[in-house]
Amino acid sequence: MIISDFTTIELNQLEERCNFIGYELYVFELRGQGKSHKEIAELLGLTIDKVKKFSSKVNKKIIKAL
Repeated sequence: MIISDFTTIELNQLEERCNFIGYELYVFELRGQGKSHKEIAELLGLTIDKVKKFSSKVNKKIIKAL
């Protein structure tokens, strides 16, 4: 899922609906800006595997919200 393809309005609605917690919210916001997993890992001081885990959780919540 390419989160940066959503419009700003859609991103705001998803943020409200999905109840992202902790790093999920950071990953969601940074993916919305088009950042890669590697870039997000560097920015947040996480491993790429952790970012992928949070990204997967974000995707699942988005799918439920849609």
